[in-house]
Amino acid sequence: MNASIGLFWMLFGVVEEEKISVQDPDFVLIATFGRLFLMAYMVCTVIVALNMLVAMMNNSFDRIMVSCLDVRVGLSRPISKQTHQYYIVHKK
Repeated sequence: MNASIGLFWMLFGVVEEEKISVQDPDFVLIATFGRLFLMAYMVCTVIVALNMLVAMMNNSFDRIMVSCLDVRVGLSRPISKQTHQYYIVHKK
């Protein structure tokens, strides 16, 4: 649980270098792989976040285009002669 909370805050740049650094020479290989996995996690998280942002923007764009097309279709209806004459007579 503590590790997942630490990874969450690491996404926002709240990193305490003392807590993630390894000084023991016996664990140099493990520390290197740990840093590599941490970098891979950060890159994947940023890519997923950007993908979600693009998907949300695409969804908003689609909704706006559909509503715009609905307005265009509604305004482009041909006006019959009776409707036109009604507006001319009642406008005066």
